[in-house]
Amino acid sequence: MSFLNCFSWLIKGTKARLPDAAYAQSKVTSSPSQRRSGPAVVAESTWRALASIRHEHLLNEMFGSVAMAEAAANAVRADGMTLPDWLGIHSDIPEIDLPSRLVRVEGSNRATIMLAIHLNAPMTLLEGKAILEKVKLSFIKAMSTVGLIVQAYQTGRVKAAKPLLVALERKGHEMPPPEQMAALLAALEGLQ
Repeated sequence: MSFLNCFSWLIKGTKARLPDAAYAQSKVTSSPSQRRSGPAVVAESTWRALASIRHEHLLNEMFGSVAMAEAAANAVRADGMTLPDWLGIHSDIPEIDLPSRLVRVEGSNRATIMLAIHLNAPMTLLEGKAILEKVKLSFIKAMSTVGLIVQAYQTGRVKAAKPLLVALERKGHEMPPPEQMAALLAALEGLQ
């Protein structure tokens, strides 16, 4: 087992704990054709984090098809940022049943989660440990910008992850606790 597997919670969704029973039952799939097949859905916070280090392109390179909720797109545009043509902007989804642990999520994160459920997204990109945990516990595959950068490094889409992670930290983005971050950076250096 590689040392980076210890950080799989940063990279992959987890199904370690049981989600709400009714919601989990509604997400049971029996064939590969019913499994997640829509575009990856990116939150406003993830877009801002990637834009701050000028690596928004990683979304398109890694997922091909990428969507953003209109509420998130409007918030990004309100700050004068432009969005590329390859990013699909989707109208906000009317209220849908969310797992009980997600009903209190508000704003563009709520719109992002509802869009991810509606589109059956293979990946939802969000920031913040608390919301990521709630999303993952609801059987919605999710990762943060840190996980995305590590995965991009592992697949050869970026030459070095450490400078990008350090830049994110300097710009004030939420990062793993210091001891986990130090271990992650040491593991990444060991792979070079």
